[in-house]
Amino acid sequence: MPVSYPRFANRDLSALPTRFYNLKADLPVLPPPPLHPGTRKPIVPADLEPVFSKGFIAHEGTLDRFVPGFPGPCSKRSPCTARRLSSTPRA
Repeated sequence: MPVSYPRFANRDLSALPTRFYNLKADLPVLPPPPLHPGTRKPIVPADLEPVFSKGFIAHEGTLDRFVPGFPGPCSKRSPCTARRLSSTPRA
């Protein structure tokens, strides 16, 4: 019998993880850093700021074992502005 998993598109926030496991925290040797395509030198956080937010860069660069998940659209940090999607598209 197939296993049924909840869909994440249903806006049920209890189905989303509250924290993530960071594999880099338990590696004996860290992987080499990604290289900047223009300079071929290791990327520093300032190189990523034009594309990503500072919070995202800190989230991806941490070596903590468990990393808190990002707040959803209806979290305490962000007021819920999302509305239910209707089954008919808007004109």
